[in-house]
Amino acid sequence: MIGPTVGPCCYALAQSLTWAQVVAQVFFDEYGPKGPGIVVRNNQYFFDLPAAITDVLRRERLLPSMIHAMNICTACPHTPFFSHQAGIAGRFGTLLALRSV
Repeated sequence: MIGPTVGPCCYALAQSLTWAQVVAQVFFDEYGPKGPGIVVRNNQYFFDLPAAITDVLRRERLLPSMIHAMNICTACPHTPFFSHQAGIAGRFGTLLALRSV
């Protein structure tokens, strides 16, 4: 389960590819400008964190049926969650469990 995160609607990287590469240099070094989670909208680069996490989990051989994203953006107005991206500090609690199938 991929919980609420800042979504691709609000996670702006930069106005240009050059600035996006500076902001997320390690990511761009590994994946390039068309990497998992990179969304281009109106010539601006955004990051889809749940898509990038899903890609990492699939690379680790998790079955797609075992990966579920809530797709709730924590930075959108009127969200019930905190978001540092939106300038609102807070903390989440997380519980992670692994079980054999």
